[in-house]
Amino acid sequence: MKKLMLLLILFLMLLPSQAFALSCVEIPTKEAAYEKYDGIIIGKVKEVVRKKEHNEVKLEVVKSYKAIDQTLLSVNENITWGALSGPSEVGEQYLFFLKKEGTEWENPLCAPSNKVSESANELDFLKDKEIPLPSPSKESIGPSGNASEQAEPLIGKVGKEASSGVPLTIAIPIVLIILVLLTLVLMKRKKK
Repeated sequence: MKKLMLLLILFLMLLPSQAFALSCVEIPTKEAAYEKYDGIIIGKVKEVVRKKEHNEVKLEVVKSYKAIDQTLLSVNENITWGALSGPSEVGEQYLFFLKKEGTEWENPLCAPSNKVSESANELDFLKDKEIPLPSPSKESIGPSGNASEQAEPLIGKVGKEASSGVPLTIAIPIVLIILVLLTLVLMKRKKK
């Protein structure tokens, strides 16, 4: 019993003392989102390329509602979050709310970007704000506007599978819980 208590105390000491959440608990209204974000488009995901600290999502711009007047665009996005439902998936169409960071476009963590099929209210609001686009080009554009930047594509890995795995802050407590449970089972067997 003393060992169990010791393990439990050790486990509790290893847990983080603070938890942090995103500062964007509420999704902005469609009007506020239109004002807040620098570019708004419907984009079809052509390719997802894993970079060191983010995914580069290569898009075919289907429609533009603010600031973007090109048919091919490369957008940086968080490896695990991406659009509201997770990282962008190849072949899907999304309504992207983008920020311009220097010369690159970014799909920020708290943006209300979502699949087109789940964006009826936003699209109804945006219908009168569409910007005409030129005919599609065959050239691929990188996040800084450069053609065909080199990176390692995520071959066969899209969406949630493309993330780097289970974070240590989750894995360590799970392993400790399993160890405590195994210890309890072994202790009960020894008593018999």
